[in-house]
Amino acid sequence: MVLNSCILAGFFLLFAADLLRVKRSLGTAQVLDGLGYTAIVLALLHLAFVPGPSWPLAAGGSELRPRLMGSAAVLVLGIAAIISALLLLWSVFIEIEWIRKKRRFGPEIIIDSGTYGLCRHPGFWWLSFLVLFLGILGGFKRYFLSMILLVGLDFLLVFIQDRYVFPKVFKGYKEYQKKVPFLIPRRGGRLPWKTGEDGKGRN
Repeated sequence: MVLNSCILAGFFLLFAADLLRVKRSLGTAQVLDGLGYTAIVLALLHLAFVPGPSWPLAAGGSELRPRLMGSAAVLVLGIAAIISALLLLWSVFIEIEWIRKKRRFGPEIIIDSGTYGLCRHPGFWWLSFLVLFLGILGGFKRYFLSMILLVGLDFLLVFIQDRYVFPKVFKGYKEYQKKVPFLIPRRGGRLPWKTGEDGKGRN
């Protein structure tokens, strides 16, 4: 299946990139990162546009809504998917570099503000929500295993990054682990609009 192949290939490349990052082969790691993210984006596009007549943007669908879902529900889920995609793009690809540029941080400095002040891996949540919304729109029963695969591998990736990769790559990561929760935002944590003095890596 094309979808599952893209998912497996994408995360395999991201795992390999992290291994090279620990070994300080940063150039090759960046190339593998790019290829890995591309494969995952292709998987998400497949999930969004290939399913059939479940929602207006699906390929080949004259029926614009599934049998048990009204057009209003389809619209709400579609908007929620777009918002999740934008938040994922912001947290993983834009926010970190924007804060680094603004505060003149080097690439080894952790970002502990913005969405990374709420939890250490906000991208996990945005991807999980995106996969859930797209899966419902495309056919939850049909894509259930692919959804579990995507979210499960992403959890494994961020867990390995958090425990074994980032502490070796980013300065002050162990202190960051003490200040900011892994995935579940705690009460009284940093708010997204508050900026800190140090920062964080990906996803």
